[in-house]
Amino acid sequence: MKAVIGIDIGTTSAKAVVFHSNGSVITEAETPYSVLEPYPGHMEQDPHEIEQALINSLHEVMSTSNLSSTDFQAIGISSAMHSLICVDNSMRPLTNVIIWSDRRSVPQVERLRPDERKALYENTGTPIHPMSPLLKLRWMYEENYNPYKTAASYISMKEYILRKWFNQAVVDYATASASGLFNIHHLEWDSYALEYAGISAEQLSTPVPPTHIVTGLDKKISLQTGLQQDIPVAVGASDGPLANIGVGAVDNSKTVITVGTSGAVRQFVNKPLLDPQMRVFVMR
Repeated sequence: MKAVIGIDIGTTSAKAVVFHSNGSVITEAETPYSVLEPYPGHMEQDPHEIEQALINSLHEVMSTSNLSSTDFQAIGISSAMHSLICVDNSMRPLTNVIIWSDRRSVPQVERLRPDERKALYENTGTPIHPMSPLLKLRWMYEENYNPYKTAASYISMKEYILRKWFNQAVVDYATASASGLFNIHHLEWDSYALEYAGISAEQLSTPVPPTHIVTGLDKKISLQTGLQQDIPVAVGASDGPLANIGVGAVDNSKTVITVGTSGAVRQFVNKPLLDPQMRVFVMR
């Protein structure tokens, strides 16, 4: 039998689902984790807890699928958007994961001039909002935040997994698009946004398409999960766009309403379609 695994690094849990090659579900698992609020409006999670939850979910589906590890042909990754971690050169987290519901950058949002808002939105397609990693980084810059000053890289939770498990410093276009740092027209980090955040492109991952494949799973993770080290892994995208693909809404004739920890309305379009009132998230 041939099978594939879909994993989702969500806001409240890590999920893994095994699919038969005909599309039917063979088995699934979900491992919850906590959301921390060390200060009012500061919403964080422990990256080690999330990583262990993902390991647990993968181990469970590998154990309950009644398949050999060689039956698994590939993995695809989904993740929540707008997360941010400061890490050092050895991939040690200097911060918790700052998640999308964090509100610490409200003052930075309020101080942005109209011309700055317009330029940032037109380049990145990301509305000016506290959930954006761009504004979180600006908060760190203005607060002289020590982990920000000493970090080697600024990454999302998905990137943390890709770097630790595969030694690959890559990020899919959709996750990059949700950062407020990515130019959706040129598919590269936006120089204006980087200057505002006070960081360089060298401190970020290389943007790649969602079909980009990584291999070479870390031996320790292979032993903990039961996965083969050479299993191909598609970096995938963020949860919102993938939800549209999952229900077959892959053109502008269909609109999808997604309700989870948060809610959204999404539609695929043929090219970036910006909102004159700068309310709509536009992702690649």
